[in-house]
Amino acid sequence: VTERLSAHLENLRLAETSEKDRAAAEKRSQEMSVINNIVTQISTSLDLQHSLQIVVDELVPAVHVDQVRVALIQPDGKELLVIAEHYDSSRATSAVGMTIPIEGNELTQKVIETRQLVVVEDAQNNPQTAPVHDLFREQGIQTVVLLPLVVNDEVIGTLGMDILDDRPITKEG
Repeated sequence: VTERLSAHLENLRLAETSEKDRAAAEKRSQEMSVINNIVTQISTSLDLQHSLQIVVDELVPAVHVDQVRVALIQPDGKELLVIAEHYDSSRATSAVGMTIPIEGNELTQKVIETRQLVVVEDAQNNPQTAPVHDLFREQGIQTVVLLPLVVNDEVIGTLGMDILDDRPITKEG
């Protein structure tokens, strides 16, 4: 009886491990599918703005956020220009063409200097986002995830992902 019970417990453990491995493999497959789709679409265009638009359109459902925006550092290095976005037009307005100051913008400066992802909750009131509080309030942005865009070891801009409600950020999305 002890041997059969041990064998049964081992089978249960193996089944649980197999299910976890299957779920992880499925998630990786979905992520690779998104990347493959982006690369396939981008490879047909030489237009940077169009290519970045493809990226933001694919990221929203893939990472479970409400909005994604790409802003590039302007030649003077003092501001970012939003050039691509995916947003909920029923809850927000387009920011394409809008400039975002770098100087005095603690969040943006931190991302550019450290080249690290930064998550800011309560973005409408957080001191790190002071220069864009009005925009965040107007658009209903609650949480911001900001990443640097790095090309040839140079930060050329930022990618911002917004959440418009109070749901928490998790690794799963």
